[in-house]
Amino acid sequence: MTGIVRRIIKPGLILMARRLAVAALWLAPVFSLLAGDDLPEVVRTNYYQVTGHSTDALLSAMRAQRPFSQNAYTEWFINWQYEFQTRSNEWGLRSFAARLKVTYTLPQWTDEATAPTALRAEWERYLAATRRHEAGHAEIGRAAAKAMLKLAGTTNWQTATKAALGPRVDADCEKILKEFRARETAYDNQTDHGRTQGARLGPASVKR
Repeated sequence: MTGIVRRIIKPGLILMARRLAVAALWLAPVFSLLAGDDLPEVVRTNYYQVTGHSTDALLSAMRAQRPFSQNAYTEWFINWQYEFQTRSNEWGLRSFAARLKVTYTLPQWTDEATAPTALRAEWERYLAATRRHEAGHAEIGRAAAKAMLKLAGTTNWQTATKAALGPRVDADCEKILKEFRARETAYDNQTDHGRTQGARLGPASVKR
């Protein structure tokens, strides 16, 4: 009701680079040249329209028009990719990269200009609090991607066969995703899905 929903975190997509074996001399630690602090990001905000000149009308409009089960929605995805390289009978990674994509979905009040001043002020407060909470979810996704880059910078993945290397890297990245899924659940529990951050429209007595 407050515009906060469970997060969907899809597994990282292993791009075509995964299938590229680069025959080159590699030095340990392999990742000392691979991962930096820079994280490519794509951030997008989608809106759905609502109308109303009262708190109840706006809440009803959001329930009717929202594309998901809650008033606001945040998705984040991490795509990771890497290249192989080999020396003698050992396989390692030549490069590792991660990219974060965040998509917010929020309500847009289209007849706000003709609404009472007090209601407009309450909406702005509510929307700012909702954005703040949703940004917290995006930050968890950002931290997850950076954790992958850090892992790549400190781990010297080596396997005897090329076939064994990809699953090992993917498994370690999936462990990071699992950890940060748990952090998101804890975040929602701690903030009551944003309510303690002000993501509640109108008086507390209003049923949502």
